[in-house]
Amino acid sequence: MAKKEHDSMEELEQRILGDEGTAAGEDEYGTIHHPKKHLLTGLLYALALAAVIAGAALFTRLFI
Repeated sequence: MAKKEHDSMEELEQRILGDEGTAAGEDEYGTIHHPKKHLLTGLLYALALAAVIAGAALFTRLFI
């Protein structure tokens, strides 16, 4: 029974981690700390900031 559980864990790890030769997150976009597409990353951060400011303005108008 323990052998079967061990094999199942190895199979699960292989499915999650994928091939050992490929590092996680190393695709055409890079990682969150080292993006490869700086313009796209900057645009997404700008949109997120605009959404936060718009939400704060709406909240302020509704309750003040």
